[in-house]
Amino acid sequence: MHNCCLKMKLKMRQKKTGLELLQIGSRRFKLAGISGGTREAKKLLAFALSIDYADVNSFLNSSVSMEAVKLYLSFIFERVHGKPVSRIIGKRLFFKNEFLINQHVLDPRPETETLIEHVLEEKFFNLLDLGTGSGCIIISLLKEDNKANGVAVDISEECLELAKSNSQLLKV
Repeated sequence: MHNCCLKMKLKMRQKKTGLELLQIGSRRFKLAGISGGTREAKKLLAFALSIDYADVNSFLNSSVSMEAVKLYLSFIFERVHGKPVSRIIGKRLFFKNEFLINQHVLDPRPETETLIEHVLEEKFFNLLDLGTGSGCIIISLLKEDNKANGVAVDISEECLELAKSNSQLLKV
């Protein structure tokens, strides 16, 4: 085991506050050259604590359970080694909504939001989404125009199940 990892393991035997964990994550991301590291560390801390991102600040002075500490550190490790935050937490913000994602679907890209904006400039009644994946495109459009109808198609059963879950969560 590397010396820095051994030191970290020994230090983690003591209880940590949310603030201390946030600082650890932010430092690790800075050393790894990850921009926006504090924001990402905060997202991962929220996920490890099973709380909303907006509520993290209220937990900064609280002691964190060892289970949550270990979970958070595993998330930091994954992120430092290239795994995107959305893949770690299984959610991605797209357009105006948060979508579940998993290993069976592509991560919705911010550039695709431009497609949503262009389609919304036109009048539409029926939509067909071939290769729907998480369903983020068709669900976003149907949320914006509840009079439209849509059909989502994918060759993957896992993708269709995820799209169905997203449509149910977002009430489309």
